[in-house]
Amino acid sequence: MPYAGFGMLVQEQIETESVLLTPLSLNDAEEMFPQFTEAVTIYMVPKAAESMKDIAEFIEKSIQQTKEGTDFLYTIRRKRDSLFLGVAGIHEINTNTPVFGIWLREDQHGNGYGKATIHALHRWASSHLNPEYFIYPVDQKNTASLRIPESLGGTVEAAYSKENLSGRTLNILEYHIPPARSGHSA
Repeated sequence: MPYAGFGMLVQEQIETESVLLTPLSLNDAEEMFPQFTEAVTIYMVPKAAESMKDIAEFIEKSIQQTKEGTDFLYTIRRKRDSLFLGVAGIHEINTNTPVFGIWLREDQHGNGYGKATIHALHRWASSHLNPEYFIYPVDQKNTASLRIPESLGGTVEAAYSKENLSGRTLNILEYHIPPARSGHSA
């Protein structure tokens, strides 16, 4: 069952040693736009933003989804200097199987920020929601992202193809990640 008291659930700031996750807002648009590139979206369903208008519409939609109780999206910032790193989310939080999603700016890949972010969201969601399991879909060619669900005990439970909005075929491995015991990640 999803979180029984969902109406009272509030999106909060989440902090780790390396990253700070804050609710996504329109104030993030200017930093987000130049980072949401074709290279970043190659393994994602959305396509690169073509304009600030695209980013603003995405953020406004995300804020509306938060109000509706379906998704929480976060801006990821490097803790030591507040550098904008990307965006992460917990989608379908009103279901038994919430979905994690993340993207990071290209020049910050390989620094462990994705793992730190998903581990933090996993801890938070495990202690605030009541999921059967979490879903983490990832393209099989995205080897760095494949390691994230595996580090949380996730196992591949489905494989399928999906066309992204740029017209590329993604070959998705769908990981199921168990909730953390007592709100702690692996």
